[in-house]
Amino acid sequence: MLAAVGLAASALPPDAGLAGGLGCLAWSLFRVHRDLRQAPLLVAWPGEGAPAELLGEAGPLVLDPVNVRWRGTLATLEGRDPAGKLRRLAWWPDTLPPPARRALRLASDRRGAPVRVPLLST
Repeated sequence: MLAAVGLAASALPPDAGLAGGLGCLAWSLFRVHRDLRQAPLLVAWPGEGAPAELLGEAGPLVLDPVNVRWRGTLATLEGRDPAGKLRRLAWWPDTLPPPARRALRLASDRRGAPVRVPLLST
């Protein structure tokens, strides 16, 4: 919503700013609708270089190789599915419970701790 307000308040011609703002609002509503319709997933990953599995309604989806990055408190898990598509999952501190966050950190450190992380969105 802030992008829509920013475009409308910018130095763009009024028609272009309004059209861009409406486009931003439409895209935001589309993404919210799509994300709320998605079923929750579960990430199962034993660590130690093993592939991760996304468990959901469509069955397990294997991600290999898996890479976890930490930027402060933001955790990002990346991996390629069997079709070669890059899948990227991110967790903010308020979306991942502390025990699951700790298990993800332990598995990413390659200490071999199995992890099952609830995923709110993909």
